[in-house]
Amino acid sequence: MLKARELANVVDDIFLEISKKISNDSTMMSKLVISESDSLLTVSKFVIVFILIAIIANIVIIMINVVRPLEKLTSMINELSSGNYSMKINFQDRNDEIGDISRAVQIFKENKIVADKLEEKQKKERIIKQKRTEKIEELVNSF
Repeated sequence: MLKARELANVVDDIFLEISKKISNDSTMMSKLVISESDSLLTVSKFVIVFILIAIIANIVIIMINVVRPLEKLTSMINELSSGNYSMKINFQDRNDEIGDISRAVQIFKENKIVADKLEEKQKKERIIKQKRTEKIEELVNSF
C-alpha cells in the first residue's frame, strides 16, 4: 500500500509540475499576445495617419490643379460676358480638360470680338443707309 501511496504522490507531483508549466506557458503566451497586439495597434495607428496624410495631400493637389484654375476660368468667362475682351485667357497650354476649356473660351472670345466688329460695321452701314434715305427723301420733297 505504501508503494501505491508513493506512486500517487509521484503522479500528483508530476501533475502539479505540468500544471505549473502550463500556467507559466499560458502567462507567457498572454504576455506575447498582448505585446503583439500593442505592436499591431501601433502599426495600425501609423497606417491610419499615413492614409489621412495621403487624403489631405490629394485634396491639396486637387485644389491647386483643378479647383483654382476652374475658379479663374469662371472669373474670365464672367469678365467676357460683361464685355471685357482685353484679358488673356490662361491655362491654354495645359494638356487636360482645363486646357480644353481654356482653348474653347479663347475661341468664344475671338468669335465674340469678330461678331461685335461685324455688328458695329452693320450698325454703321445702317446709319449711312438711313442718312442716304433721308437725304434722298429730302431731295425728292424739295422738287
